[in-house]
Amino acid sequence: MRILIASHEPWDDAPVGRRVGQLASQLAAAGHQVRLLVVDSGELAGGRAASLSAGVSLRHAVCRAGDTTAMVPFAAPRFVAASEHQSFARLTDQQVDQYRDQLRTVFDDEIQEFNPHLVHAEHVWLLGHLALEAGVPYVVEAWGAELELLAVDKRWLRYARETAENAGRILVPNNDVAQQLHQTFPGLETEVTLTSRDDVNTPAGRDKLLDVYRAVVRARCGDVPLD
Repeated sequence: MRILIASHEPWDDAPVGRRVGQLASQLAAAGHQVRLLVVDSGELAGGRAASLSAGVSLRHAVCRAGDTTAMVPFAAPRFVAASEHQSFARLTDQQVDQYRDQLRTVFDDEIQEFNPHLVHAEHVWLLGHLALEAGVPYVVEAWGAELELLAVDKRWLRYARETAENAGRILVPNNDVAQQLHQTFPGLETEVTLTSRDDVNTPAGRDKLLDVYRAVVRARCGDVPLD
């Protein structure tokens, strides 16, 4: 299966990054074609040395303040801002439009070049919405921080709602996030699946996730060959 994993955060930065790094490496080790698209500064988080599985292709959507050659010339936004980043809520309306438009260009390039069977997008946010616009089957993984942000910044609500409503599946780590998801999007009919984020490191957990992927793709595309 060709799987594009997309994240608004670096693959080597915990907790989201650790998750996508492990996920990409485990899927590649199982024989799947995996590409990873991450939004970051183009450098390893914290200067740490780290590596992905040799079978994983990595693309950086670079955000760097003052760098006109970067995707956007400002620091990568985060759901929970650290000292070197800013919150999505702090972006100006102009920066919101620029970030989304430029990220769409990078994302669409990946879709055209890789032609994935499925996109796995971290957070119920813009990357899932770009998959929706591209017409690719996708799952989104809810973390909770993005849902909290929606409560204080409504500019993102339409994108997040449409992402949730049209996803093939929404993955949640626990019942609290599932409840938060339904409170944020009343009447949501998309199937929600409980998955432990550590399960991907076990054969059973990885197979469970792959079963979700296959079900999502086949619900959209029919009985296509995926292995």
